[in-house]
Amino acid sequence: EATGDTTSPMYALSLNNLGLVLSAVGRKEECARLYQKAIDILRAAGMSRSPLYINALNNLGIAYRDIGSYGEAEQIFLETARLRAEVYGMEHPEYAISLNNLIGIYIEENRLSDAERTAQQAGQIWKAAFGEIHPDYAMILSTLANVYQAQQRFAEAESLILQSLAIYRQIYPETHPVIAAQLNNLANVYMGHRDYVRAESLHKAAAEIRRQTPGAESNDYAFSLNNLGLVALAQKRYTEAESLLYQSLRIRHAVMGEYAVEYFAHALYDIIKLYTETKRYREADSLWQRYFQLAFYRLRRDFAALPAAYRQTLLSKQLQSAFKDFQAYVAQHPAPPEALILLGYRVARTFKGILLSSSEGARYLIERSKDPAVQTLYKEWNALLDIYGALYHQEQYQAADSVWKLAAEIERQIQQRLPDLLNFIPDFETEVELPRLARRQVAIELVRVPITEIDSIAYLFYLLSPSRQGTRLTLHIRMVSSAWEERTMNVWNIYHTPGAPLSGMPYKLLWSFVDSILPKGVKTVYLSPDGIYHLINPEALYDAQHKRFVGDVYVVRYLASTRRLVRRSASAAQTTPSVVIGNPAFYSVPPVQMENSIKRSVSAFPYGISPLPGTEREAQIVAKYLGVRPLIGEEATEDTIKRLQSPEVLHLATHGYFLADSRHPLLGAGLLFAGAGLWDSLCPPPSVEDGRLTAQEAARLNLYGTKLVVLSACETGLGQVTPEGLYGLRMAFLEAGAERVIATLWQIDDEATRKLMEDFYRQWRKAITPSAKSDSKRHLGTLIDRAFARAVRSFRKQYTHPYYWGAFLVMQ
Repeated sequence: EATGDTTSPMYALSLNNLGLVLSAVGRKEECARLYQKAIDILRAAGMSRSPLYINALNNLGIAYRDIGSYGEAEQIFLETARLRAEVYGMEHPEYAISLNNLIGIYIEENRLSDAERTAQQAGQIWKAAFGEIHPDYAMILSTLANVYQAQQRFAEAESLILQSLAIYRQIYPETHPVIAAQLNNLANVYMGHRDYVRAESLHKAAAEIRRQTPGAESNDYAFSLNNLGLVALAQKRYTEAESLLYQSLRIRHAVMGEYAVEYFAHALYDIIKLYTETKRYREADSLWQRYFQLAFYRLRRDFAALPAAYRQTLLSKQLQSAFKDFQAYVAQHPAPPEALILLGYRVARTFKGILLSSSEGARYLIERSKDPAVQTLYKEWNALLDIYGALYHQEQYQAADSVWKLAAEIERQIQQRLPDLLNFIPDFETEVELPRLARRQVAIELVRVPITEIDSIAYLFYLLSPSRQGTRLTLHIRMVSSAWEERTMNVWNIYHTPGAPLSGMPYKLLWSFVDSILPKGVKTVYLSPDGIYHLINPEALYDAQHKRFVGDVYVVRYLASTRRLVRRSASAAQTTPSVVIGNPAFYSVPPVQMENSIKRSVSAFPYGISPLPGTEREAQIVAKYLGVRPLIGEEATEDTIKRLQSPEVLHLATHGYFLADSRHPLLGAGLLFAGAGLWDSLCPPPSVEDGRLTAQEAARLNLYGTKLVVLSACETGLGQVTPEGLYGLRMAFLEAGAERVIATLWQIDDEATRKLMEDFYRQWRKAITPSAKSDSKRHLGTLIDRAFARAVRSFRKQYTHPYYWGAFLVMQ
């Protein structure tokens, strides 16, 4: 760099070497950038088939693998395999190196049959090239043993590790680090069998080798000390375990610093387990605080550079298990102090909100970017995702996955041009503010966590309520049996079936506990749900004792996370006129009218997609209230939706669907528009929309500034429940920028829905009076909530049963 020679292969070599150093101390994202820079230099120099290029590319794949970007890492390893096959041939040991790297990806993704097949192929190559007495052949035996361990084939795993160890001993002296590594692997097999005596003996032998080479202050030696600490912990030798774990922690901190999170945080985690077992809660509480500071620091740093799909993978890999363990710890704490309750709430709020916040931020910055390259890449990214969706629906999953990986690489390039993206990702270290709540409002951050030791499930209700000193936070825990959820959902599903008797049992199961913890006088409940609460509408629950619905007492509004009550708005977006769509022309010739009551769900019509005349009348009435012309019939197209630019209100009255068994939750939920029936079993040409707006496509709309999206269709509130939230249409429209979404939980009645929507918009229009117009704009969300609550209460006078109105949820 000092000489200005930053385009030569030698400079690329230096970047690659520096990347290896940074990788060794856990700075994976930085080393990935260096590898990429080296690759770009070598490609520009026409060296894209050189050993140096292939090596740098391979290192980049390893970096992506280590930060959890498995799809991207796999694509890179496949590319290195292709290059090595072209340059060296498929029987060359260099080709086997790429195969070996792929095995780790397959194990992480639980593709164990692929991992086993690939390991056997690599083993055959190395055996043919070098014979059995060679370190590479010994290495692949050890790798195959890891596959067998993951398959719980422990006897075979042990046999392979012993074979590998025997080979290494013929090549290296007993004090070589590779011998220590194999002793460690064998010890882990015995730990799985709870054979602690043999495991400890092997870990001690490995530690002694590492104490000599590379030394007593090395990360390898610290790793062995940590393993010995875990053996002591498993045998309840707590004093010894604590000493060993802290020795390991001290060395790791000295060698790599505490922000090498994958090492330092894991060491903290093991000590937390020790303190929990020994009931030293005060010390464990303090370490949990530090653990999550480190974990979210790393997560936030990596999120800004990762495509959306890999952000979810990274969150699951790095934090999901710890999140569950921590919330279980809080649930079972004998007397959780205020600081721990605050930590539990902040962890839950950040964990449940980080994916949505980062995706929202990326979409916002892309739409407003003035960089022509960003807009070009964004169009290419959208086109690839459309191709991916088409291939997925044709069940060409392998081809679809390849396109998905290409799209992820384009998305990464886009995000590299969005330096402000980090501002949209929650900063756990500094974001401590609790939401401000008005009088008679409360908010609940709900967390579901299994307690496996007692075969139970804990629901943690982090309750926020206003007080004179500000916002008050309290924790309320409900323990239920592991079978409670299934029984409760069965009761709920029967309850909202048309004609079912009005029962107070769902209320007792789902809301009586909540009622008991709410302060007196509460009128509005903001609920960030988890578990089965994603799939119910509390307002529809009937309190038989007091002969009233929950909706008679409270307005319940769902949140993706209570962080949305304190989030900073990016800027005031300019909106365009509202858009209202109803009764799309699914076929060029309408099918025969159905004799029975029309319901909006594709699954309800095995012989085709029926028209929805009620939605046409609904759209006409809603459009009149909003002062726009409705789009009906052949005008109600998917293309129209995709071209929207922040309409003030978006009202969609059509068919909706949710396929619970879909491999991809955002492609298994959607809405139907004009022409959907024509392409029900055919694939349209690339330039023609199929009339199906999937949740994945909805998430890419531009709805920033849109005050309300109404999904007046069946099952638009359903989705795949995960610890981070519910993936489906309602989350997709929030990700696209909408401030509020009204969605449904089941198949709804066409005519009844029209009447409910008419009354809702009438109530809303009535609330926005000319004299209060300026104030209404500031509190438009509150007006929406109140108008919808009034409409539902009025509607119930004619349609008493929850089936007709209980499906509708308001979410923000």
